[in-house]
Amino acid sequence: MKILNRSIISGTAIALFSVSVGALAASDETCYTIKTENRLNESTGRYENKLIKTRKNIHIDVNRPDIGKAGTETTYDASGSTTPSGKVNYKWETASGGFGFIGPTDQAQVIVKTDDASGVNAYTRITIIDPECKIANSSRIDVNYYP
Repeated sequence: MKILNRSIISGTAIALFSVSVGALAASDETCYTIKTENRLNESTGRYENKLIKTRKNIHIDVNRPDIGKAGTETTYDASGSTTPSGKVNYKWETASGGFGFIGPTDQAQVIVKTDDASGVNAYTRITIIDPECKIANSSRIDVNYYP
């Protein structure tokens, strides 16, 4: 049995800005880390409390082999990936390398098979989407297939 490699990428989709103290939308606490800071208002010269929102990250975690035999089916699994809201959409894309997907490409797991029996360095791209927070993060996945 082949030991799988795990690629773990923590997305850095950060948006830092300040807003006036007030009511927050329900998804703000889900999608952002929110803290209050005492900031200087340069126009008045007074310190005021401001809410600071920092967007939470998407974490990409993909189980896949380092290498595989050309012409055989291989499973890539991104089910360990997480989003701030907990709602995850997947989008697998063929980037290059003479392989194709067998089955749907909008699931956590996809099956790939190389077309080239002579061997190939195949790479694909996974995009993890948080539909509630309206953010996404992508990562390139490389696998060497030997003849």
